Amino acid sequence: MKTDFRNHLHFALVVCLIAFWLAAPALASDVNDPRARQLALAIGYAMSGQQDCLSAIEEVETGAVLQRIDEKLADPDFYLAGAYIHSFTNTNAKGCLSGLIYHRDGLSRIILTGFKAAFREDARLAITRLDLSPTYTPTPRTSLYFVPAEKASADSFRGLAFKKALLKANRHAIPSEGRRGDSRPRAYTVVAFMMDRQPPDVQMEIVQSTISGSASGARRHHGQNQDGWCYTILPATFAYSQGEENFFNIFLHVNKNLWLANTYSTHSLLMRTQQALAQRGYDPGPVDGQMGAQTRRAIERFQKQQGLPMDGQPSLALLALLRATDWPPAVPLVQTSLTMLGYDPGPIDGQMGRQTAGAIRAYQNACGMSADGKLSAGLLCHLAEAAGPLPAMTGGQGLRVKRFTAKMWPNMLGTP
Repeated sequence: MKTDFRNHLHFALVVCLIAFWLAAPALASDVNDPRARQLALAIGYAMSGQQDCLSAIEEVETGAVLQRIDEKLADPDFYLAGAYIHSFTNTNAKGCLSGLIYHRDGLSRIILTGFKAAFREDARLAITRLDLSPTYTPTPRTSLYFVPAEKASADSFRGLAFKKALLKANRHAIPSEGRRGDSRPRAYTVVAFMMDRQPPDVQMEIVQSTISGSASGARRHHGQNQDGWCYTILPATFAYSQGEENFFNIFLHVNKNLWLANTYSTHSLLMRTQQALAQRGYDPGPVDGQMGAQTRRAIERFQKQQGLPMDGQPSLALLALLRATDWPPAVPLVQTSLTMLGYDPGPIDGQMGRQTAGAIRAYQNACGMSADGKLSAGLLCHLAEAAGPLPAMTGGQGLRVKRFTAKMWPNMLGTP
C-alpha cells in the first residue's frame, strides 16, 4: 500500500514538473525583450508630450490610452531620461509589463513614475490599460547656493515658484571654487533646494551651525513644499573661505521624523582639502582656498601613496579619503573591506596582487561600477560605506581607521 502511494505521488510530481516546464516559455518574464523597452519609451514620451519621439516608435500604436496620458500629464519642462523594466510577460499575443520611468528637465530636477500596463500584440503593440503612480527617490539630491545679499536679498526669493527661485539662485551665486575668500564677514542669502520631487508632506529645513550635521544652531528656517518641490531661504552673515567655518545642515521633516539630507560648509572644497592635507602632514602651503603649485604637489603625493591616478585635483571623493584614515595605505583598507563583504582579496598584506585586483573587479561588477580592478577614491568611499566600521587592525603597519560616513537620507519613503 505504501509502495503504491509513493508511486502515485512520484507520478503526480513528474506530471506537475512536465506541466510547469511546458508552461514556462509562455509565462517567462524577459525584461530585456525589445518590446518592453519600446512600450516603456512610448509611455514616457506620451507623459512629457514628446510627440515627435512618440510617433517615431513604429512598433507601438498611439492609441486612446496614450492620448489620454498626453492630455492629463504632459509637462513641457520635463523630457524622458530613461526607463527601468521590472517585469514583462507575453502570452498568446497579450501581456503585461511594469517598471519605473525617469523624467528630467534642464535644471537637473528628476521625476520618477511607477507604471503597470497591459498590452496586446497584433501587427503592432497597443497599450490597453495603464496605471501610473508617483515614486520618490529615497536619497534625494540637494543643492545649495551662497548668494551675496546685495545681489538678491532673502525677501526677493519669497513667494517665487521653485523653478524661478532655482534660476535666480544659480544666476547670482558666487562660484564655489577659484574665488578668493572674503576679507571680512558679509551678508549672504543662502538658498537650498531639493532636486528630486518629494512627497507633499515632506518639509525642508536649513540650520546654520558651527557643527557639521547639527540639528540645532544659531539660525534656522523651514522652507516650502510646492507640489513636491522643496526649497528654503536663510539670511546669514559669514566670511566665505575665511575665518570660522560655518555649516548649513539640510534636514527633511516628515510628521515627527527628522533626517539629515546633506551638510554644506562656508569653506570651499579646496580649502577643506588643504586643511585635511595639512593635518595629514602633506604641507599644501597656506590654507587659503587657492590652488598653487605646493597644494597640487601635496595632492599628488597623497594620491601616489594611495595608489590613485595623480591628477593633483581636489574632489569630494579625495576629501572623503583624506578624512577616512588616520594613516593610509589604501590597499590594506580595500583588502579588509572586501574580506568583510565576502570577497577574497587574499592575505591582507598591503600588496596589490592579482587576487586583490580580481576581488576588486568582482566587487565593481556586483555594484555596477566600471570593473577595471584598480584603486580609486570613489572605490574606497564606496567600500567604506558598504563595509561599515572595520575591526581594529594589528600588526607592523598599525592601521587606524576612522570611517567616512555618507550623510544620505535613509530609505524611508521609497514608496508613495
